Amino acid sequence: MHFRAIYIFSNFMKFIWAWYMIYTLSLNNSKITVMKKLIPFFLAVAMIFGAFGHVVAPEFYAELIPSFIPEFAAHLLSTIAEAAIGVSLIIPRFRKYGGLAFMGLMIAFLPIHVWDMLKDEPFVGSKAIALVRIVIQLLMIYAGWWIYIKHKS
Repeated sequence: MHFRAIYIFSNFMKFIWAWYMIYTLSLNNSKITVMKKLIPFFLAVAMIFGAFGHVVAPEFYAELIPSFIPEFAAHLLSTIAEAAIGVSLIIPRFRKYGGLAFMGLMIAFLPIHVWDMLKDEPFVGSKAIALVRIVIQLLMIYAGWWIYIKHKS
């Protein structure tokens, strides 16, 4: 049960980012500078919590793994990818690459979220929540691109 709290926290961090991104789209450069520093950190924490979750409670993610993908391989690859992306988002030198990797991972996870939404009983509870999760996933894809662009120079 405690792992569900970690999963919710991880998704809450993503939701906070999505809200903050929408809020700051029209703000001045000083606010964008603050955002440029905070967003990678929030997403890094979410990625590291996700990696930790795959190790501590892999059965929690079992419903999200399509039957044609070996479960152990999915957990192993997700753990490595999420941990590496989380660390790269924290280290300024690697942040732009972390942004691209984050975007790639979110693109890779998007079909799984669509597949989950099309199920009779989505993992997240209802089809409406599953649809909101897909919208947030699209914002996460943009977040990776945004991090890359803002840390390119």
